[in-house]
Amino acid sequence: MSTIDRSIDFSLWSDELRGVVRRRLRECGGVALITLAVMMMVALATWSVQDPSLSNATSTPARNLLGSPGAIAADLSKLADVKYEGRKAIVCLVGENIRNTPGIAAKVFNAIADVNIQMISQGASEINISFVIDEPDVPKVVSKLHQVFFSEVDPEVFA
Repeated sequence: MSTIDRSIDFSLWSDELRGVVRRRLRECGGVALITLAVMMMVALATWSVQDPSLSNATSTPARNLLGSPGAIAADLSKLADVKYEGRKAIVCLVGENIRNTPGIAAKVFNAIADVNIQMISQGASEINISFVIDEPDVPKVVSKLHQVFFSEVDPEVFA
């Protein structure tokens, strides 16, 4: 089966054209950075105490021009640097007395040792462990966890 080469041969471009393209790419990058900075300034400038945020649970719509994400970003930016990352997923394992059962976390994280874990949280709950992974890894992670925890039926649970 033949393949089609769709790469661009820049050697055919004149030095002047390459210079123009380089400048335009730098300009686009600069515009993107300025746009992000303006969006953050808008989020901060239009922040309101009544906006839904991490410290204010409300069902009213956000007054922030960027909506709820802008209100939350403005709220968080008072405490730390804020960075959005897309395509992440939260996996939550729920079970009785997870917190006080030795070896559960080791069993979980050994099963998915080849997956990049962004964050782990157990918090105050005694019944769950949560962690954040890249969204494309979800099917693989769920499958591996099911193999580890549900390959044998517990007679006490499924009597």
